[in-house]
Amino acid sequence: MNTRWTWPLLLALGSGAAQAQTQTQAPDALDAELARISAERRQAEARFAAEEKACYARFAVNDCIAEARARQRAAAADLRRQENSLAEEQRRRRGAERREELRERADERDRELAQRRAGAAMQQESRDQDGTRKGTQGAPRADSTPRRAERLPSERPAVDEAGNRRAHEERVREALQRKERVQERAAQRAKRAQPLPVPP
Repeated sequence: MNTRWTWPLLLALGSGAAQAQTQTQAPDALDAELARISAERRQAEARFAAEEKACYARFAVNDCIAEARARQRAAAADLRRQENSLAEEQRRRRGAERREELRERADERDRELAQRRAGAAMQQESRDQDGTRKGTQGAPRADSTPRRAERLPSERPAVDEAGNRRAHEERVREALQRKERVQERAAQRAKRAQPLPVPP
Protein backbone atom coordinates (compact mmCIF):
# COMPACT_ATOMS: atom_id res chain seq x y z
CA MET A 1 0.00 0.00 0.00
CA ASN A 2 1.25 3.48 -0.83
CA THR A 3 1.84 5.31 2.47
CA ARG A 4 2.08 8.57 0.59
CA TRP A 5 -1.74 8.79 0.22
CA THR A 6 -2.93 6.79 3.21
CA TRP A 7 -1.46 9.16 5.81
CA PRO A 8 -3.37 12.32 4.64
CA LEU A 9 -6.53 10.20 4.21
CA LEU A 10 -6.29 8.92 7.79
CA LEU A 11 -5.68 12.44 9.03
CA ALA A 12 -8.74 13.76 7.23
CA LEU A 13 -10.94 10.98 8.60
CA GLY A 14 -9.58 11.44 12.12
CA SER A 15 -10.04 15.20 12.07
CA GLY A 16 -13.65 14.90 10.86
CA ALA A 17 -14.48 12.52 13.70
CA ALA A 18 -12.69 14.72 16.24
CA GLN A 19 -14.51 17.80 15.02
CA ALA A 20 -17.88 16.06 15.35
CA GLN A 21 -16.98 15.07 18.91
CA THR A 22 -16.01 18.60 19.99
CA GLN A 23 -19.44 20.01 19.17
CA THR A 24 -21.06 18.71 22.35
CA GLN A 25 -18.48 17.74 24.94
CA ALA A 26 -18.30 18.04 28.68
CA PRO A 27 -15.31 19.77 30.31
CA ASP A 28 -13.72 16.38 31.09
CA ALA A 29 -14.15 15.34 27.46
CA LEU A 30 -12.47 18.58 26.34
CA ASP A 31 -9.45 17.81 28.52
CA ALA A 32 -9.37 14.27 27.12
CA GLU A 33 -9.49 15.67 23.58
CA LEU A 34 -6.61 18.03 24.30
CA ALA A 35 -4.59 15.10 25.69
CA ARG A 36 -5.44 13.05 22.57
CA ILE A 37 -4.28 15.89 20.30
CA SER A 38 -1.05 16.21 22.24
CA ALA A 39 -0.44 12.45 21.92
CA GLU A 40 -1.18 12.58 18.17
CA ARG A 41 1.27 15.46 17.79
CA ARG A 42 4.02 13.43 19.48
CA GLN A 43 3.20 10.45 17.22
CA ALA A 44 3.34 12.64 14.12
CA GLU A 45 6.71 14.04 15.15
CA ALA A 46 8.05 10.54 15.80
CA ARG A 47 6.67 9.36 12.45
CA PHE A 48 8.36 12.29 10.66
CA ALA A 49 11.69 11.52 12.37
CA ALA A 50 11.41 7.86 11.26
CA GLU A 51 10.46 8.84 7.69
CA GLU A 52 13.30 11.36 7.52
CA LYS A 53 15.75 8.73 8.70
CA ALA A 54 14.41 6.30 6.06
CA CYS A 55 14.79 8.97 3.37
CA TYR A 56 18.55 9.12 3.84
CA ALA A 57 18.76 5.48 2.69
CA ARG A 58 17.15 6.33 -0.69
CA PHE A 59 18.59 7.80 -3.84
CA ALA A 60 16.29 10.92 -4.02
CA VAL A 61 16.81 12.12 -0.46
CA ASN A 62 15.56 15.71 -0.92
CA ASP A 63 12.26 14.71 -2.57
CA CYS A 64 11.61 12.11 0.12
CA ILE A 65 12.28 14.60 2.93
CA ALA A 66 10.13 17.26 1.24
CA GLU A 67 7.20 14.80 1.04
CA ALA A 68 7.68 13.80 4.69
CA ARG A 69 7.74 17.47 5.74
CA ALA A 70 4.59 18.17 3.72
CA ARG A 71 2.80 15.33 5.53
CA GLN A 72 4.15 16.64 8.85
CA ARG A 73 2.87 20.17 8.10
CA ALA A 74 -0.55 18.83 7.12
CA ALA A 75 -0.78 16.80 10.32
CA ALA A 76 0.37 19.76 12.45
CA ALA A 77 -2.12 22.11 10.75
CA ASP A 78 -4.98 19.67 11.35
CA LEU A 79 -4.04 19.24 15.01
CA ARG A 80 -3.72 23.02 15.43
CA ARG A 81 -7.21 23.48 13.94
CA GLN A 82 -8.62 20.90 16.35
CA GLU A 83 -6.93 22.64 19.29
CA ASN A 84 -8.35 26.00 18.21
CA SER A 85 -11.82 24.46 17.99
CA LEU A 86 -11.50 23.05 21.51
CA ALA A 87 -10.17 26.35 22.86
CA GLU A 88 -13.15 28.19 21.33
CA GLU A 89 -15.53 25.68 22.94
CA GLN A 90 -13.85 26.23 26.32
CA ARG A 91 -14.15 30.01 25.96
CA ARG A 92 -17.84 29.69 25.08
CA ARG A 93 -18.43 27.46 28.10
CA ARG A 94 -16.64 29.79 30.48
CA GLY A 95 -18.61 32.76 29.14
CA ALA A 96 -21.91 30.91 29.57
CA GLU A 97 -20.95 29.88 33.12
CA ARG A 98 -20.02 33.47 33.97
CA ARG A 99 -23.30 34.81 32.58
CA GLU A 100 -25.24 32.19 34.54
CA GLU A 101 -23.34 33.09 37.72
CA LEU A 102 -24.15 36.78 37.24
CA ARG A 103 -27.81 35.93 36.59
CA GLU A 104 -27.96 33.86 39.78
CA ARG A 105 -26.39 36.67 41.80
CA ALA A 106 -28.89 39.17 40.41
CA ASP A 107 -31.78 36.79 41.20
CA GLU A 108 -30.44 36.33 44.73
CA ARG A 109 -30.22 40.11 45.22
CA ASP A 110 -33.79 40.47 43.93
CA ARG A 111 -35.02 37.79 46.34
CA GLU A 112 -33.24 39.44 49.27
CA LEU A 113 -34.66 42.82 48.31
CA ALA A 114 -38.17 41.35 48.04
CA GLN A 115 -37.78 39.74 51.47
CA ARG A 116 -36.59 43.02 52.96
CA ARG A 117 -39.52 44.85 51.39
CA ALA A 118 -41.96 42.27 52.72
CA GLY A 119 -40.39 42.51 56.19
CA ALA A 120 -40.52 46.30 56.11
CA ALA A 121 -44.14 46.23 54.97
CA MET A 122 -45.04 43.83 57.78
CA GLN A 123 -43.24 46.01 60.34
CA GLN A 124 -45.01 49.08 59.03
CA GLU A 125 -48.36 47.32 59.17
CA SER A 126 -47.60 46.18 62.72
CA ARG A 127 -46.65 49.74 63.70
CA ASP A 128 -49.84 51.04 62.09
CA GLN A 129 -51.92 48.53 64.02
CA ASP A 130 -50.09 49.35 67.25
CA GLY A 131 -50.67 53.05 66.64
CA THR A 132 -54.37 52.44 66.05
CA ARG A 133 -54.61 50.34 69.22
CA LYS A 134 -52.78 52.96 71.26
CA GLY A 135 -55.03 55.64 69.83
CA THR A 136 -58.14 53.76 70.90
CA GLN A 137 -56.64 52.71 74.25
CA GLY A 138 -55.54 56.25 75.02
CA ALA A 139 -58.94 57.70 74.19
CA PRO A 140 -60.34 59.50 77.24
CA ARG A 141 -63.23 57.92 79.08
CA ALA A 142 -66.30 59.98 79.81
CA ASP A 143 -66.21 59.38 83.52
CA SER A 144 -62.41 59.86 84.06
CA THR A 145 -62.54 63.62 84.71
CA PRO A 146 -65.41 65.99 85.29
CA ARG A 147 -64.37 68.20 82.35
CA ARG A 148 -64.52 65.37 79.83
CA ALA A 149 -67.80 64.17 81.25
CA GLU A 150 -69.36 67.47 80.26
CA ARG A 151 -68.78 66.76 76.53
CA LEU A 152 -71.39 65.06 74.49
CA PRO A 153 -70.61 61.37 74.00
CA SER A 154 -71.03 61.66 70.22
CA GLU A 155 -68.27 64.35 69.91
CA ARG A 156 -65.45 62.42 71.56
CA PRO A 157 -65.19 59.43 69.15
CA ALA A 158 -65.36 61.71 66.09
CA VAL A 159 -62.37 63.76 67.27
CA ASP A 160 -60.30 60.68 68.14
CA GLU A 161 -61.26 58.88 64.93
CA ALA A 162 -60.34 61.88 62.74
CA GLY A 163 -56.95 62.24 64.47
CA ASN A 164 -56.23 58.53 64.12
CA ARG A 165 -57.24 58.58 60.46
CA ARG A 166 -54.93 61.51 59.74
CA ALA A 167 -52.02 59.85 61.57
CA HIS A 168 -52.64 56.59 59.70
CA GLU A 169 -52.78 58.34 56.33
CA GLU A 170 -49.53 60.13 57.11
CA ARG A 171 -47.81 56.84 58.01
CA VAL A 172 -49.13 55.18 54.83
CA ARG A 173 -47.87 58.12 52.75
CA GLU A 174 -44.41 57.87 54.35
CA ALA A 175 -44.35 54.09 53.79
CA LEU A 176 -45.20 54.57 50.09
CA GLN A 177 -42.45 57.15 49.73
CA ARG A 178 -39.93 54.80 51.37
CA LYS A 179 -41.08 51.98 49.10
CA GLU A 180 -40.60 54.15 46.00
CA ARG A 181 -37.09 55.12 47.12
CA VAL A 182 -36.18 51.46 47.71
CA GLN A 183 -37.55 50.48 44.30
CA GLU A 184 -35.57 53.26 42.60
CA ARG A 185 -32.37 52.11 44.30
CA ALA A 186 -33.09 48.49 43.32
CA ALA A 187 -33.67 49.52 39.70
CA GLN A 188 -30.37 51.42 39.67
CA ARG A 189 -28.54 48.41 41.13
CA ALA A 190 -30.16 46.12 38.56
CA LYS A 191 -28.99 48.42 35.75
CA ARG A 192 -25.44 48.31 37.09
CA ALA A 193 -25.52 44.51 37.52
CA GLN A 194 -26.56 43.69 33.94
CA PRO A 195 -24.02 41.37 32.28
CA LEU A 196 -21.90 42.57 29.40
CA PRO A 197 -23.13 41.73 25.91
CA VAL A 198 -21.74 38.59 24.34
CA PRO A 199 -19.12 39.41 21.71
CA PRO A 200 -20.07 38.32 18.18
